Amino acid sequence: SGGIMSVMHPAEQRGLWEWKPNEEPHLTNEGRIDFIQSLDMMDGAHPMYAYMLGEVRAKVNNTWNTLEPLPEQLTNILFLKYRKTGGLWVGTESGLFLYRVTTSLWKHWKKPHTSKSNKVTDFLSATDGSFWIASDEGLEIRRNERSVEYITKIENKELHALTGLAEDANG
Repeated sequence: SGGIMSVMHPAEQRGLWEWKPNEEPHLTNEGRIDFIQSLDMMDGAHPMYAYMLGEVRAKVNNTWNTLEPLPEQLTNILFLKYRKTGGLWVGTESGLFLYRVTTSLWKHWKKPHTSKSNKVTDFLSATDGSFWIASDEGLEIRRNERSVEYITKIENKELHALTGLAEDANG
């Protein structure tokens, strides 16, 4: 399938790269050479990315557009991830947001203002249906609205600034 990626180094290859099925990746003329904070696409279509400085761009009908005015939920983005079932997860310094395409509603999971867990740095929709949320305070696992597990230590060592989540082939 097609895809997009952001290259930062080496400098001569810096920028946004795209490819279509059965084609080699190519450097696009899209956007600036600024650093892209996060990008994602759903089923080989609907690519979207966010610059570190806040601009968000989406490709609609083969044309890249800046999202303006930018909704509050798309400010201070740390990551963007499309759901397999539609919708868009947005991790920010203010918490985790879910944009539901079918109802055009945002859902916001947030702790009290002072909590370090509001700085959401990554997100994983696990094969068992749970949601794993990485933050500056550790890992939060949501199995449903009432079942939430917090992991702030492993082997008596505190977790800080988790930056990536992945699941192996066995879940």
